[in-house]
Amino acid sequence: MRLRSLPLLLLTAAALVPACTPRKAHVAPPVGPGAVSVDPGDPTIAEAAPLRLEVVTELANRFVEADASGEVLARIQIRAPSPGDTPRPRANIALVVDTSASMEGDAIVRARQAALTLLEGLRDGDVLSVVAFGSSAEVLAPATVLDADTRPALRTAIEGMRAWGTTDLAGGLQAALQQAQAQARGGEINRMVLLSDGVPNDEAPITNLAQQARNGGISITALGLGLEYHETLLGQIAQLSGGNFHFVEDPAKVAAVFRDEVLAIDRLAARGLSVTLTPGPGVSIVDVPGHALGYNGRNVVVGLPDLAEGQMHQLVVRLAVGEHRDGATVELLDGMVGYVEARSGQVQQEQTFVAAQASGDAAEREEGINLSVAVAAARATTAAATLHIVAMARSGQVGEATRELDETVAQAKALSQRMPDAELARLVDDLVELRPTLPGLAPPPPPTVSHQRRPSKGKAVELGDAVPFAEMQPGTAASGGVGLSAAGARNVRATHERAFRTLNGG
Repeated sequence: MRLRSLPLLLLTAAALVPACTPRKAHVAPPVGPGAVSVDPGDPTIAEAAPLRLEVVTELANRFVEADASGEVLARIQIRAPSPGDTPRPRANIALVVDTSASMEGDAIVRARQAALTLLEGLRDGDVLSVVAFGSSAEVLAPATVLDADTRPALRTAIEGMRAWGTTDLAGGLQAALQQAQAQARGGEINRMVLLSDGVPNDEAPITNLAQQARNGGISITALGLGLEYHETLLGQIAQLSGGNFHFVEDPAKVAAVFRDEVLAIDRLAARGLSVTLTPGPGVSIVDVPGHALGYNGRNVVVGLPDLAEGQMHQLVVRLAVGEHRDGATVELLDGMVGYVEARSGQVQQEQTFVAAQASGDAAEREEGINLSVAVAAARATTAAATLHIVAMARSGQVGEATRELDETVAQAKALSQRMPDAELARLVDDLVELRPTLPGLAPPPPPTVSHQRRPSKGKAVELGDAVPFAEMQPGTAASGGVGLSAAGARNVRATHERAFRTLNGG
């Protein structure tokens, strides 16, 4: 996937730029807000009045150039008001903890403490299951309704977590998903909380599991602990499932993140968010920077994370527009925001629409500029490029990642001179600091097999026989082909998290 350049995106804030052909993203998000059915007999659902999200759509310029094709930028903002004093529904939480050998020491101690913090923060009537994974996954505590009688057994299970083995993250997610699904009910909060500090044995099944969770109305909060975890993969798990992502370097701070997770559960306003975008006549959707796109005919579907009270998500949408006569109204975009209202459990929809006017007057188009939308587009594009650059380097495409980084930095710096913005400047600084770390993100080359003569201690091999053994190439490390210093690894994880939050809120 090659991201569009900033000059094409933001030649001017008014900007109509040459039209581009729409493209598909790697993974399609779900087409709706989750598949868990709602129990109409639930008294909490029956009593709660549904909360309505606020949706506002604006253009970078309310005018388009007459008699010219080009590109238009739109921003959709989705806000959640406070749900008031209505009690939240039951929370069904599956905790899945990496207990591989790399967690030995302070990390596993802090993980146990954090898990106990989560247990203590949940209310009686909530559901908690606990899954640990090392060389294989183990259900330490099946999905259990919390009360005074069941909490002691859960504490014992959590306190029994020990660090051992490799990192079967896929198995851990699969087991936790099964536990969450066993107790999933409509009208309640279904969530998995993942803590991992390393690179999984097998990445292949993981994104599909995240998608399964989303389709079942279950979001995943992913916490990357320390400096060795796979930031791109954990970010994908969170984004695909509609969850959140956190970088936690210090094991002592995991408990605080778990406390925040309980608060987020208590303040949840809407879950299973999706935005369906329908372009107007003669209009096509080019991209939504930083988000995977699902296609349903001409419609484009974008999945978003859960939304807490007072929180806002925003999307930047790039639209290719054909020629229109001077003075014509240009119907650009219909949007439909679908979600499950957290308190009532009801499926809700909010609609939005935006249009522009074609103008042959350059001065009028200049007056139509909305600088805040142009800045938001620059932030989103730079953040999306950052995630893409890290992912490319992780896959070994260091040269291509470096070229894209240099192009993005040059373009964003030029743009910053015309519309200064502190957040955009920080994203650019992150990229500059990221550049020297890219080679260290590449996977190490496979070990070479050498044959050397050495004495054998067993009867099966005689003295002087050639014995094959693996040699690592000089200068390699688990984190990449040339390795990363602690400072470099810290910079990569912090940069990735900042870009992720720019695109996904939080």
